[in-house]
Amino acid sequence: MSTKLSKKDVKLLIIVAGLLVFLLCYLLVYNNLMDKKDAVDAQITELQPKLQEYQEYAAHQKEYEEKTAEAKENISATLAKLPSSYYPEDVILYTTGLERSIGIDATGFTFADPVSVNQFTGVTEENLDDPSKAVDMTAYETQTTVDLNTDYPKLKNLINSVYKDSETLTGIDSVSVSYDPETALLTGNVVLDKFYLTYADAPEYTTTTPATTYGIADPFGSLDTGAPAPAQ
Repeated sequence: MSTKLSKKDVKLLIIVAGLLVFLLCYLLVYNNLMDKKDAVDAQITELQPKLQEYQEYAAHQKEYEEKTAEAKENISATLAKLPSSYYPEDVILYTTGLERSIGIDATGFTFADPVSVNQFTGVTEENLDDPSKAVDMTAYETQTTVDLNTDYPKLKNLINSVYKDSETLTGIDSVSVSYDPETALLTGNVVLDKFYLTYADAPEYTTTTPATTYGIADPFGSLDTGAPAPAQ
């Protein structure tokens, strides 16, 4: 039996072998690559909305950075106006300053106990750039009713000064005045709101009193430094 192959048979075997190699490549390589391509295309389709969102962020990056810097400045300015406590003597000194600068006549004070108005988690001046270090905070409001005598222009100046010139966060809860025809003045009261913020490790608050003497040295007239010495 002869095993010699003709040239035609050899060519046929080469063609069949080539087809087998192509088929194996198709089944083992091409299909695998196509499956991976389909998986990548699916991921691209899934991530496309995120990409568009990030592209939108990138287009407004400068605007966001400017607003972030502005927000940090506002937070710092607000924190600077919120001490960790507040005392009645602070209100007295504050009102005395208004008397001198505006010319109102404060005749009496009524102090209310501080009231918690809000509890939240916020940043401090030390961790302004790290929101992950935000701490629990409690905001308090203290109200003081100030009885006063004034006139209309000075009352307007008082309101403007409270909201524009106060070193700490201060507002006016209410104003109640009536016209006194005998003195041509407004008599009544203004309810002042002052706020402070407490949290763990908040800076200790101390009242700053000016180096000035208030009141008179001898309110009861019991001292008479000019009286002559008794006769011997």
